[in-house]
Amino acid sequence: MYEKAIYDIINENLINGELPEDFSLTVELGEEDYGYADGAYDGITLYHIGRSDVTPESIELIDRMVHEITDDDFDAAFFTLFRFSENNTALGSIDEFEGYILDNTEWINPTNLYNFATECLVSADRELIKYGLEIMEIFSEPSEGVKNFMRTLGLCDEFTLFVLFNIITNWSNANEEIFELAKKTHGWGRIHAVERLQPETDEIKIWMLREGIKNTVMGEYSANPVFRRAEVAKLLKKELADIDYEAITKIIDCMLDEGPTSGMYVVSNSDEVLYDFLLQVKNHKLTYDIVNTVFKILDEERSDEVRDLCNEILETETSKRLIRKALRDGKGFSIAKYLDIYSADLIYNQMVEDFDKNFHNCGLLVKNDAYREKTLDLFRKKLPLDKMENIRKQNYGLGKEYRDFTALVMLIRELSNYPMCGVDFVKLGLTSPIANNKTVALGVLDSWCKIKKCTLAELSPELAETVAALKEKEAFDSSKEMFENLGF
Repeated sequence: MYEKAIYDIINENLINGELPEDFSLTVELGEEDYGYADGAYDGITLYHIGRSDVTPESIELIDRMVHEITDDDFDAAFFTLFRFSENNTALGSIDEFEGYILDNTEWINPTNLYNFATECLVSADRELIKYGLEIMEIFSEPSEGVKNFMRTLGLCDEFTLFVLFNIITNWSNANEEIFELAKKTHGWGRIHAVERLQPETDEIKIWMLREGIKNTVMGEYSANPVFRRAEVAKLLKKELADIDYEAITKIIDCMLDEGPTSGMYVVSNSDEVLYDFLLQVKNHKLTYDIVNTVFKILDEERSDEVRDLCNEILETETSKRLIRKALRDGKGFSIAKYLDIYSADLIYNQMVEDFDKNFHNCGLLVKNDAYREKTLDLFRKKLPLDKMENIRKQNYGLGKEYRDFTALVMLIRELSNYPMCGVDFVKLGLTSPIANNKTVALGVLDSWCKIKKCTLAELSPELAETVAALKEKEAFDSSKEMFENLGF
């Protein structure tokens, strides 16, 4: 808890009706150990983890809290809600929390419940605000004063999702309000707003096309809804202005990544869409980013017509000139290799000169017999391996402070075809606090065993012991599932 209401902190930081893109509630509250950007924990829960079970003991706490509210004992109710929040997040328990109240309206004092919710909204605790917003969702459309309060809270990515729940459930002009929040939020808030925004007007369609995937998290989260609601497939059949062509290129690029949400593979006529996009590419100015997108399309399992058109574009002198320039900037190595215009020596030297900028090119070097061990040795020199071994707080590796683990997992992924090569890195990945590092390292071990046609214990007793020890104390569901699926 903090002395100052979070609402006041948000209000004081508004500039022209919105928060700065780099605003951080975590910093403002002095919660540097929280470890998540505003809205990130709920966003990850919603898109990747799913709801957690609410125990019978927690349900009893909801029951106690609601009785205390009805009995006008708000102090006791706040204490009980704090106890409930120790083991439950507002998003993870939303169905049970709201469900209990809705199932017991015959005896709950509605005035007390409403007043308790409004007191939650002016709290200095982020979860209490969310619970307050969940309670407000149960009531009908609020007054303009309460709406303004919620609008302000919704400008902070930490609370946008819960304000959206209220808007969608109760507000008469819901889509207009969602549009305003979408325009004024920058991170997870924009992702949640775009997901729920309907293209009711041309203004909204144009904004979604040009701005919908622009957020500070990952454009991939919004690419699919933007693609559908901005009717990108139809637009590709028409002559496009440069601004819309560039926007569509970025949307297509995000959808090709098939990252945190469904991408191009869920589009029923995806080959036709990509072919139409490639025709647009031929009629517009080429840039490196567009060439890179064309190369991504080529890498997909597409029709011969799509692949032929990709190759036609990539083989042009303009494309090759752009790739050669990109190589000097440490980019484009995969495309250069495909076009046979790259140098392994150049890749390695650039990685030596600027490891942080170029470590992602390690795959090209690992595949090269002459550079594989040199690359492993370079990673041993550039990564703070001793420091990484001592980081034990399990998390999802979000944030710049985990960049070393991003480099590690990129290297590990490239070792799957080379049994017992870079064992020290695979072992570090297994014991890493990052979920993705663990699962990738386990996948590499599985690949090694299949190549050698042996069990893990036969491959390496030491690695088998490491995996057995990890399995006993694993916290991530994704890793637990992988242990079982691989038979480790």
